[in-house]
Amino acid sequence: MTLPELGESIGRMTDWEALVLTASYLLLGAAAGAHALLNRPEPRAAQVWLIICLFLPILGATAYFAFGVNRIHTRAKKLHEPAR
Repeated sequence: MTLPELGESIGRMTDWEALVLTASYLLLGAAAGAHALLNRPEPRAAQVWLIICLFLPILGATAYFAFGVNRIHTRAKKLHEPAR
């Protein structure tokens, strides 16, 4: 197989593959947006993250999980909870 033939076969996507890729793309954005709505204490911040995640699912979800989740506060809460 020559290089141009390889490029042509990689560039083709079946309908099923396109459907799975689109569904996973939208699901990622919806999951990140839902997490923002449920876990952000400020409603405006949650709405902004939701909009970003729905319009730019991969970039928005990556940015939200990198910068939007407060890991320090979450870890501190776990350390200071009384043992049950």
